[in-house]
Amino acid sequence: FFSPYMSAVKFVTPEYQADGSFHETVYEFTGSEGDGWSIVRDGQPHMQLPAGYQLLRTEHCSVCSTDLARRFLPYPLPA
Repeated sequence: FFSPYMSAVKFVTPEYQADGSFHETVYEFTGSEGDGWSIVRDGQPHMQLPAGYQLLRTEHCSVCSTDLARRFLPYPLPA
């Protein structure tokens, strides 16, 4: 359950790696729609989102086709 007043979310998700393996990654979001969000990935600052972004609850997430092709590309994709 996500509330519009929620100011912190932490979750663990399997993240597809360049070598084709999966790594359990911890994400932490702190902030608000009005102030913006700080995102920490595995304990390290990862990204800042400006005001206007809302947290959305999802039940399922799939792997992107670019993730599946990542290890076969002749160039690296951003982490």
